[in-house]
Amino acid sequence: MVKRFNGRASSEVLGINIYSHRALEQVLRGFNVAYNARRQLVLAARTPNQVVQERLASNNSANHPETNNRAGPCDLTKARLIVEAAEEVSQPDS
Repeated sequence: MVKRFNGRASSEVLGINIYSHRALEQVLRGFNVAYNARRQLVLAARTPNQVVQERLASNNSANHPETNNRAGPCDLTKARLIVEAAEEVSQPDS
């Protein structure tokens, strides 16, 4: 899953000119949200989020400390705004 994510991120995110490290981190968090909500064939048409939730439930790890700082829908919205702003800067006015 990590290799697939990295490949997708490099093809879709790295083509965008982003001018600050903070903005790049936000775009990657947003991309992470979108990617984890998308059904994957290799996961039997489940999303990565579904697989993680199933595994956490089976381990009785609902309060696992690593799940506290997960990216969420707010991160996706912020990422879209950054990408739209970056696209406006890169396209000259007609």
